[in-house]
Amino acid sequence: MYIKQVVIQGFKSYGHKTVVESFDQRHNVVIGRNSSGKSNFFGAIEFVISDEFNNIPSGQRTALINKEVASRSATAFVEIVFDNSNCPIEHGKQDIRVRRTITQSKDQYLLNGKVTSRKEIVEFLETLGLSISNPYYIVKQGKINKFATARPPQLLQVLFEIADIRVYNERRQNSLKLLQTSCEDMKHINKSLSTIKQYMDALAKEKSVLENYDRLDKDRRALEWVILEKEHMETSAEINALDLNKSTLEETKEELEKKTRRLKKELDQKGKILMTIQRKLENEKQTQNFLTKEHNSLEQRKAALELKLSDLYGEQTRETTRKEDLQSRLSKLNKEIAFREDKFKKLSRQYANLAKEEDIVNDKLLKRKQQRNELLDKLRRSSQFASPAERDEWLNKELVELKDQIARKQSVLQEAEREFNIWTEKCKRQSKIIGKQQQVYERMLQEDAKYKMRLNELKVARIRYQTAIEQLLANESLLMQQLSSSKDDHAKLDQNLCKRIGKATLVGYDSAHKVLDWFHSQGPAQQDVVDGYCGLVADNFSCPSDIEQAVEVTAGNQLFYHIVSTDQISAKLLRKFNERKLPGELHFMPLNRLNGKKYQYPAGNDDVVPLISLLKYDQRFELVYQHIFGRTLLCKDLELATKLAKRSGLACVTYEGDQVRSNGPMKGGHHRYHVSILRLHCQCVDARTKIIQMEEELLAQQELLASNARDLKSCEQELDNVELQLNKLRKSIEMSLEEKQRLPERFHQQNEQAMNNESRLRTIRTEIELLLRHRKALSDELGKDMNQQHLSQVEQQTLQKLDNKIRELEVRKRERFTERLDVEVAKNKLNNLLHSNLFRQREELCKPLESNTLQADITNSIEICRQQTAELENKIKVVQHRKDDCEKRIAAESIKLKNHMEELNASGQTLRSLEEDMVENSQHLNPRTINRFTLAMKLGDISEQMANLGALPSVDPKFHDFSMQEAS
Repeated sequence: MYIKQVVIQGFKSYGHKTVVESFDQRHNVVIGRNSSGKSNFFGAIEFVISDEFNNIPSGQRTALINKEVASRSATAFVEIVFDNSNCPIEHGKQDIRVRRTITQSKDQYLLNGKVTSRKEIVEFLETLGLSISNPYYIVKQGKINKFATARPPQLLQVLFEIADIRVYNERRQNSLKLLQTSCEDMKHINKSLSTIKQYMDALAKEKSVLENYDRLDKDRRALEWVILEKEHMETSAEINALDLNKSTLEETKEELEKKTRRLKKELDQKGKILMTIQRKLENEKQTQNFLTKEHNSLEQRKAALELKLSDLYGEQTRETTRKEDLQSRLSKLNKEIAFREDKFKKLSRQYANLAKEEDIVNDKLLKRKQQRNELLDKLRRSSQFASPAERDEWLNKELVELKDQIARKQSVLQEAEREFNIWTEKCKRQSKIIGKQQQVYERMLQEDAKYKMRLNELKVARIRYQTAIEQLLANESLLMQQLSSSKDDHAKLDQNLCKRIGKATLVGYDSAHKVLDWFHSQGPAQQDVVDGYCGLVADNFSCPSDIEQAVEVTAGNQLFYHIVSTDQISAKLLRKFNERKLPGELHFMPLNRLNGKKYQYPAGNDDVVPLISLLKYDQRFELVYQHIFGRTLLCKDLELATKLAKRSGLACVTYEGDQVRSNGPMKGGHHRYHVSILRLHCQCVDARTKIIQMEEELLAQQELLASNARDLKSCEQELDNVELQLNKLRKSIEMSLEEKQRLPERFHQQNEQAMNNESRLRTIRTEIELLLRHRKALSDELGKDMNQQHLSQVEQQTLQKLDNKIRELEVRKRERFTERLDVEVAKNKLNNLLHSNLFRQREELCKPLESNTLQADITNSIEICRQQTAELENKIKVVQHRKDDCEKRIAAESIKLKNHMEELNASGQTLRSLEEDMVENSQHLNPRTINRFTLAMKLGDISEQMANLGALPSVDPKFHDFSMQEAS
């Protein structure tokens, strides 16, 4: 055998598949350039047949796989094909292929295409002479020099290893050890054979003894069988006697147990009723406690409000007293101000009159002085000028100058008149402004009162809305609690009903209502479908409570079939049911498809009655209930039901729910449910109706709450708006009041200015009049003779009168001036007293009187407290009424609880009596049961002993004549 072919792929530098073949059977030489793959070629051969690449870690495996291959498949293999033409192994195969494949995670060997282990590969290589223990079948480059320079002993050892002499010596030593062990085993076997021979001799002696024993044993077994047979017959007789007595006691026990079960059932029902009453009583007591707490809380709030209202009344009284005091002081002050103002007006008129008189006196004085001066000037001009022409020239100049002065004075007069008219007009306007300002101020006060009134109304409304919202929230919370409790109860009822009738039927009932709601939402077009649906079978009839069990057993799930007027309506409902992919199942009873059949019922027996005759239903559904209950008779007991079913051919049912068919089958048993399906369904319907009503009531409460919330928000917005407008108005009132207070002073100033202008106007007019008189005198003098050097007698008298008049007028002028000055001083003092003192006092008094904010707040608070007190009183009345009703219910429930407790105690006493009878019966029954059990065990032991005797020989007849003592 030799290497015929080497196939390399993915190993080190051999990325692609490389096939090396045409090897010589003896010697082969591999030549090539450096890095051409010679070492990797020999490494590939070592990779398969050498132990050097055994147990390669994953990191070294990756190093053995070509990088290009690693980027694609990360697999490498080397396959060596051995030529087996001389058939040293595996006869019939020309080539033997050994392949080794590695990846990053596995190392696999294949022998002729089959996966094999490395151990099998090593054994195969050893058959070829390539043993792992011989390391010299592959000689690497470094070992050649070592062999060439080795000493003879070393070369001898190498030859031993190459020739497998060392291996042969090791195996020879192992074989010698095995041969020695086998010799020792032979010695032990010979000893055992001698021992067995001695044992066989002893057994031969025992055989004769055993044959004698077998003969005696047969006689013994025959006697034992006879004894056991007699004991068996006696024990069986005793057991039959005990069974006869036990059957009587067991019948009594069964009757007692039946009564006990029935009484326990009644006690259980009464216990549940009692628990329900206790639960209701506890709930009512909790409600009573809650109402008592709420009543006490409302009473406390009412007392607090009454105290607050009393304080507000006291504060209102104090405020009223304070305002009355301020009003009294203001009245006195107004009287004093009126008196001072009247006096000021008189002084003002007196001052004006004195000023006018002074002006008149001054005018007269000036006129008199001018007349005197003219006479004196005329006398002086007669001596001043030399000729009339010179005088006339001077007079003309004076006339021109006077003309200019008069013109100037007249323009000044016009200006003064214009100013006087302006100030007079200002005084009139100011007077009108004062009146208008008073009207504006009064109108603002009226608006302020309206805003305050509206503000109080809004505050009261806000409190009313807040109180209503609080009450609605409390009602909503209570309703939500009740709704949650009702939903929990309804869920429990639904769960119990679902257990009884099945989930599919109950879910189908809900889905049917969803489909009906959809048809109802479509309007009149689908109204015929809604009208054609008549409800469940269970919803359309009623029956006495004592036959509910019989009705349920007879109808079964047909109680939850849906009644419709026609099959077309049922088809529409089913079509929509399937379109919407609703869960559950539906069963319909179309009235137009049902055929009623009349049955002949047996008469003359009060213990038998047709079941349908005890039902109450609408005659429209006669066919439905005839179909379900028409062929069923209600019987008193099962025995009567069995007889009637055979004789009448009708189905029979008892009050307990046991059924007998006419064709023979019977159905019955214990019904562990204490509440009937009909009653459970009615409770579910009532609970669902109650939940719907509570949800509608809750929705109405929520809508009312939302409406009140919107009204409260609108009220608060309007309240904020009114407060804003009121603040603006108060600022405007303050500004108007300030303006109102400034206007009289301004009017007084303007009036003073007008009076000054009037005085100035009189003065200017007087001056103009004097200038005109002077011009007239000069004009009269112009052209007259200058011969007179002295005044005439008349002129002298006139001059003297003028001097006297001037002196008189000067005296009068001084008097008027002094008098006017005194009046002016008095007037100024009075004016200062009014404006600096009295008016300010009046303003200080008017401000708290005109500002009704505190009084309005107190009034508003009183009104709010009154409303809150009234609302609390109404709430207290409602709570008291609810509390009284709750106490009545508690009293009624307590009476019911007491009655049920008495009934429960009586039933318990009866149950205890029955249990005592059962104990007494058990005391008689248990010993018999124990005796029978003992005898049965004895009988079993006897039977077992008889069976253990095995196959008996023929029994000697004389053994049957032995008595028990002789046989023993």
